[in-house]
Amino acid sequence: MRFFALLGSTARPRRSYRAFCGGQRRPKLCQSLGVEGLEGKTLLSANAYTFAVIGDYGADAIGGAANEKAVADLVLQWKPDDIITVGDNNYNDGGSSTIEQNIGQYYGSYIYPHPSSAVESNHFWPATGNHEYKNDGDTQDPTPKPFVDYFQWLTTVGDAAQIANVTPPRVLNVAKAVPNQSDNNPDNNGLYYSYGAGDNGTGGPLVQFVVLDTEIWVHKVQLLVAQGITNGSDVERAIEQTPQAQWLRLLLSESRATWNIVVGHHPAYTNATSSQDTYWNSSDPKDNNYAGNNPWMQLPYKSWGADALLTGHVHAYNRLMVDDFLYIVNGAGGAGGPDLTFDGNGNRGTQPGTAAKFSGSIYGAMLCTADVSSITFKFMSTDAKSVDEYTLRKQNSASVVGSELIVTGSNARDVIFVLPSAWTTARQRVFSAVRVLINGRSMGTFSGIDHISVYGLNGHDRIRASKVGISLTIDGGGGHDLIVGGRRRDVLFGGLGNDWLIGYRNDQMLGGRGRNRVIRLSRP
Repeated sequence: MRFFALLGSTARPRRSYRAFCGGQRRPKLCQSLGVEGLEGKTLLSANAYTFAVIGDYGADAIGGAANEKAVADLVLQWKPDDIITVGDNNYNDGGSSTIEQNIGQYYGSYIYPHPSSAVESNHFWPATGNHEYKNDGDTQDPTPKPFVDYFQWLTTVGDAAQIANVTPPRVLNVAKAVPNQSDNNPDNNGLYYSYGAGDNGTGGPLVQFVVLDTEIWVHKVQLLVAQGITNGSDVERAIEQTPQAQWLRLLLSESRATWNIVVGHHPAYTNATSSQDTYWNSSDPKDNNYAGNNPWMQLPYKSWGADALLTGHVHAYNRLMVDDFLYIVNGAGGAGGPDLTFDGNGNRGTQPGTAAKFSGSIYGAMLCTADVSSITFKFMSTDAKSVDEYTLRKQNSASVVGSELIVTGSNARDVIFVLPSAWTTARQRVFSAVRVLINGRSMGTFSGIDHISVYGLNGHDRIRASKVGISLTIDGGGGHDLIVGGRRRDVLFGGLGNDWLIGYRNDQMLGGRGRNRVIRLSRP
């Protein structure tokens, strides 16, 4: 189990990095720096980490200056620790003459090195998109060469271990990788890398980003189709065997980061109507009905260890939960739209799993906040009219956040007990420590806390903290829950389902939806 906590910090977060380019492993570069195992460890402190996500944004050179500037102003106003892109950074032809116009003039303060930047390490992390591969329109050499030349940290080989000891750490340890198309084999090409950011309290990264080059998979699919391989399942299996996919799988299996976020350009699922990247006859109705879906991007990310996939390519915003895994498409950075079909518009409805979708003249970006207990993805349009927010929480865990204990169950049926472990004055029942049990397993003993928050999530949960003399906030979440508060002034939420809430006269008890029973006791 993982125990974790959060402390705010204004310092730039710690990072660890891995790199893998063009099918070749870099021994010094592909080691994780200072990352220890999390299982069974108690995390006593960790720094919050914020990052912005933009996609399909580099449109100044094609008449999109106003939209791109509005998005950039929004992002820079947030002052995130890092900026992540999901591709199509440099419209229209990925050229060297437009890259500063499309990227640097807006986000140069986050790029290292850059004339307008005062930072001592890079804080701008781009993924390649299909427009980067146009290489100034050079059809004989369709590689993202201007992209690699512009981001100089991609062209410097450094000793990863040595760089990690620099304060602040210098992010110059990713090897140069210009894909070589001469052999027409995408398995030997590609620009993909990973890096870790934030501090999870054990010397490891709070978030590990795995940045893919999905355009080489488009090239792979085209070759497969030319060979007569057009069945969706066969294409998916072929992609899983590519060097990039195998690298991704290995990287996720070895990760000790709290959160593992996969970043790429082409979406796996979307409500888009575009069919430009569909090269096969899929037998899956969910792919035939939504031509913007890319089955070759539907890898088993969750079973491999990822928490979410962030992509772009579709000039809109789309959040989906498919097979209990989070997919976010954010291509609303300024290049234009719309690319989504809404209910009642055309012959396509809503992609199963869709939770949010914004299209039309919608431009915006995401502000994401991660700590060791949760990661929140928030999209906001430049006009502030379209907002979407979603939070992932670590399941079956307990942590101390400042002076607050956070306990989180799972989406299954849980039995959660918060019990007094020690007390300073037995007569006054002033407890100095509490113990947490989830499904009979001890999550540890915690002291120095003045508030406890418990999240049951989904499932029919039993949450009990009746003997604890510390104020509580308990949210049962979905399912039919039994919640018993403590001896102080508590806040109890039943959430969805038919719940029982048992508290005392000073408690706030809200049953939520369903048929609820609220029992208020006179005194502890």
